[in-house]
Amino acid sequence: MSRAFRVLWMARELGLQYENIPLDPRAGDTRKPGYLKINPNGHVPAIVDSDYVLWESLAINLYLAKKHGGPLALANLAEEGKAPDYRTSRF
Repeated sequence: MSRAFRVLWMARELGLQYENIPLDPRAGDTRKPGYLKINPNGHVPAIVDSDYVLWESLAINLYLAKKHGGPLALANLAEEGKAPDYRTSRF
């Protein structure tokens, strides 16, 4: 129902330790005040990395790849520009 699996997959590929807090949008979990402070859009996924908060799966994955490097990191700005846009990707 969401693209949160992309972020979970990236975190596993990078070997990161993380806490996954499942939320049920149908039950209104993403509209509670505590979550809206993290993501005012009220959607998943979102991450909190120390004091840095980020949402949108592609933005999160680019951030994680840049921060943690490894084979998933993009080499330069041109590669980043070619990263798939979720609105136009065909899988």
